[in-house]
Amino acid sequence: IYYVARDVLVTSFSAWALAVALLAVAAFRSLDAPHVRRRVAPALLVFFGLGLTACSIAQFPAPPWRQLHRLDDPRWEEVLSPPLTAPVEPDVREFIAGVADGRHRFVVRHGAPVALLATNGHRIADAYGIRDVAPYTGYDSLLTVEQVERTLDVLRDAGGNTVLLPRMDNADFNQILVRRGFELVTERGLRTPRFRQPGDYTAVIELNPINRAGLVKWVDTRHLHPRALR
Repeated sequence: IYYVARDVLVTSFSAWALAVALLAVAAFRSLDAPHVRRRVAPALLVFFGLGLTACSIAQFPAPPWRQLHRLDDPRWEEVLSPPLTAPVEPDVREFIAGVADGRHRFVVRHGAPVALLATNGHRIADAYGIRDVAPYTGYDSLLTVEQVERTLDVLRDAGGNTVLLPRMDNADFNQILVRRGFELVTERGLRTPRFRQPGDYTAVIELNPINRAGLVKWVDTRHLHPRALR
């Protein structure tokens, strides 16, 4: 919920309500146990929380037509930047959909696998006729090294070699890519960042990577001729 919903507090209420309800059951049962006096204060606190939860039930469910009006609201397009829809510019489409086939050639092929780590990556991939194989909902859902490694493994297993990222300043992420043999797409071709220290986030920025619609591209140089293009 935290990494998908825009209104984090409200969308967490249902999980809190379930936790409070389970605590209330436990608290009610504990009042029959010996030494009940020590349990009264915690139980009252839980029952108070359950009462607050009950008072909020009147707000749910929201009328269905309210949700339909929300989706039709033109202000929804301003919630995310870039917008949820795929960019229509031809150069952006070619950049995002192009899969590396060697160091100097990119091929646009229907159904080609890429790891498009943007919040709306799957929607962009669908619009461009490619396949976003990333198992997570964009860049912000990759919270551990294991998740990054798994994403790169899924891309390799799908026969692809191209990753698109919305950020350049995550030194840990960039170093994982370099360790796995990825190079950055720049105006001067594929280039490897030179990290001067473990947290050097400027190494990628200094290469002036090609940036289209807020995305930069990395290519797995260990698989320059990917299976998906054979």
